[in-house]
Amino acid sequence: MKRVYIWIDKFDVGGVQTSLFNILSRMHADNLSFHIVMVNKLTDFFDNELAQIEYTVLIDERIDNPIIRFKLGISRFKQFIKQNDVETVYFAINHAVDFLYVLAAENSGVRTRITRCECAGLSNKWKVLANNVFKLFFQKTATKRLAVSKRAAQWVYGKKYLNQVTILPNGIDFSQFLYDKREREEMRKQMGVDDLFVVLHIGKFEKVKNHEKLLDIFYEIKKLEQKSVLLLVGDGSSKRREAIQNKIRRLHLETSVIACGNTKDIRKMMMVSDCMVLPSLYEGFGMTLIEAQAMHLKAYASDAVPCEVKFSDYLHFLPLQLKSGKWAQEILSNMDTDVDVDAEKAAFFDIGNVAEMFGNILRNEINNSESISR
Repeated sequence: MKRVYIWIDKFDVGGVQTSLFNILSRMHADNLSFHIVMVNKLTDFFDNELAQIEYTVLIDERIDNPIIRFKLGISRFKQFIKQNDVETVYFAINHAVDFLYVLAAENSGVRTRITRCECAGLSNKWKVLANNVFKLFFQKTATKRLAVSKRAAQWVYGKKYLNQVTILPNGIDFSQFLYDKREREEMRKQMGVDDLFVVLHIGKFEKVKNHEKLLDIFYEIKKLEQKSVLLLVGDGSSKRREAIQNKIRRLHLETSVIACGNTKDIRKMMMVSDCMVLPSLYEGFGMTLIEAQAMHLKAYASDAVPCEVKFSDYLHFLPLQLKSGKWAQEILSNMDTDVDVDAEKAAFFDIGNVAEMFGNILRNEINNSESISR
């Protein structure tokens, strides 16, 4: 039995964690076992999933200073490697500074070091600078480079190494996102939105998700379709929540915006909605857009989202710089159009296929490392 250790920096509610558990739930290989190593555990949202797998938290306390946190995290990671005779680590990385952990693993004798980038940018200019510097010197510490999209690959590995990167997308169980008209009508009645135009947004309350633009777009939709409501699925820091609430008050949308918090019942949120809007500043992938297309839900995303996620005309891309009023007009004018679905491309995002690809990559890399070490 080969053990694969899965490294994650901040274990929080997000697409990285959801994608990971989606994949692991379909891993039936009898020669692989998994152990998650997280630097910080910031949520109990996935505790039921974690109860089914071994995991270790390197730092129990929350440390906001990134330098202190990195030094302590890397030190404890090295100790963990030594104590557990670690041979294979899969790193779920977001920026090139994470390569310091990969370097620590290399220096500690870990033979198989697989990195997979799930991000395509940062809003902090100093972190962007750090990413661009670190990827020049440290990305070679990985024995196998993966990314969820070409944009994510370019972000953390650079254009020079794109041909050495394998794209491993996030996947979903399409059977869990089947559209049912009768069920939709019942759910809408239960939520009290059966006579409303429902706009949905799913994402953390973070700057990258661009809630300011989202609210401006909804404000314009409200002008054109008064009987509208916006569902906000997600959460964030108290500072970020307050900023969003202040914007809602300034636009006098208090009675038209519903904050739903974090939920695992994404299907229900999509089932009751008429469209989803995702005006993100950047995305490594955008898994909710895969789910929306599977649900036959019209989705409108900014052109900062990777175009690879599109497999149907349920998904539309609009320029991030386009005025919010134009977004609103585009959204409302496309609601009744016919839709084409590329079934072959959709299969690329099937969780069974993604899990199989992931398993093959792990086994190949482990075998290659063992051959080299002989």
